[in-house]
Amino acid sequence: MTQPYVVCRVDQTHYAIPAADVQQLEMVEQITRVPGSTEALDGVVYLRGQVVPVLNLRSRLGLPRVDYDYSSRLVIVRLDRRVVALAVDSASEFASFSEEACQPAPEALARLDYLAGVVAQENRLILILNVRRLLESDNFPQGDA
Repeated sequence: MTQPYVVCRVDQTHYAIPAADVQQLEMVEQITRVPGSTEALDGVVYLRGQVVPVLNLRSRLGLPRVDYDYSSRLVIVRLDRRVVALAVDSASEFASFSEEACQPAPEALARLDYLAGVVAQENRLILILNVRRLLESDNFPQGDA
């Protein structure tokens, strides 16, 4: 049995987000800054009648920030009633991985509880994100969008 994922890139690393969690992909346009917000929160965007917080995935993963460009995307995820936009360097691929292809994250990465596993695919490794755990952080607000 296979599970579909949206594959995105942050820095030089590929991440897979379960397609069931992804509502849509958007280009990065106008992000309204929110004074006093945490470093990982870039601000909010207005999408289809809803104000959605934007989490900079680079910042959340401890990577240096870069300016958004034409390939930057917002991966809009929905967990329960909560909607959040994850800002990534690029996202344009859908892939399905079998349960056998998904290996658990190495023990050395156990403290990174937002990693659900790893898939080795041809010439790259893809890290599978647990979006719920990624958002359960002291660095990101927990309220509904």
